[in-house]
Amino acid sequence: MKIVRYWLEKLFNCTFSVAIFNYFIFNPQVIKLLFNEEEINKLKFNTQISHLNYYNYNNENFLQFNSDYLVISIRLVIFDLNETNIDILFNLLLNERERIPEVTFRNYIEPNICNLILNVS
Repeated sequence: MKIVRYWLEKLFNCTFSVAIFNYFIFNPQVIKLLFNEEEINKLKFNTQISHLNYYNYNNENFLQFNSDYLVISIRLVIFDLNETNIDILFNLLLNERERIPEVTFRNYIEPNICNLILNVS
C-alpha cells in the first residue's frame, strides 16, 4: 500500500495537458483508505483537458472521482454518457463551473439527458 500511495502522491502533484480515462479511474474509496482526511482535501489531479469515457461504468465512482479529485482548466469531454449518474453530472454542470470551464458531450447521449440539460439552462 505504501508503494501505491507514493505513486498516487506523485501523480497528484503533476499537471497534465490531457488526461484520458478510458478503462480505469482511481477509486475514491481506495484514496480514502490511503490518505487521511486533511490530505485528501489537498489531492487534486490537475489537467487542462480530461476525457472521460462512461461506456463501461454503471456506478457513481467514476463521476465522483471527477467531482472530488479532477481540476480541469480548459475542458471536460464526456463520452457515452448514460442516465445512471445524472445527479452527479448535474452537480458538475451547475456547481463546479469554477473548476470546469467547459463540458463537451461526444458520441451518443440519451435523449432524456439532453432534455434535462436544456430545461436547466
